[in-house]
Amino acid sequence: MKLFHVYTTLALSLSATAMAYPAIGDRVEYVGHFSDNRFTRPLTQTTEIVGFVKDRDLYMIRESQELGSETRRSIREAPTKEVMTPQDIAHMISNCEEIGGTSELVIAEAGTFDTCARTKEFNDGSFTKTWYGDVPFGVVRQHWQKFRKSYDITLESYTFGDDETP
Repeated sequence: MKLFHVYTTLALSLSATAMAYPAIGDRVEYVGHFSDNRFTRPLTQTTEIVGFVKDRDLYMIRESQELGSETRRSIREAPTKEVMTPQDIAHMISNCEEIGGTSELVIAEAGTFDTCARTKEFNDGSFTKTWYGDVPFGVVRQHWQKFRKSYDITLESYTFGDDETP
């Protein structure tokens, strides 16, 4: 379960393409794997905006992670300022090198994306590399590693919600 917490925390610095987002119904699905020094297991993450609390300026986000035979589902609140917009992504991509990233083309099941790849190192010796692109929640691919443990996920599919929120 600790992996799920780390994975959720890292993976969801998340936002979408030529449509207005974030919006209720925005959905992304990632596939990949988790490895440690003993085995490799398949990993799937699905994230979807399921509601908006206008008086608190919060999105309700449903998350599901499947790691091998384990499944974890949750709903969390995210302030609007924490959910990436098309403008956030466009700024990041156009200023990628200036903000410490590298511009990279990522080919995924969901399509081909111009991305800004950024690496972040943590005090515990772990690091994450995230490829940001113009999709809901902003994440096209992500790699996390701590010693002999790692995961790698890539965008498999995404859909846009029906209404622009807020």
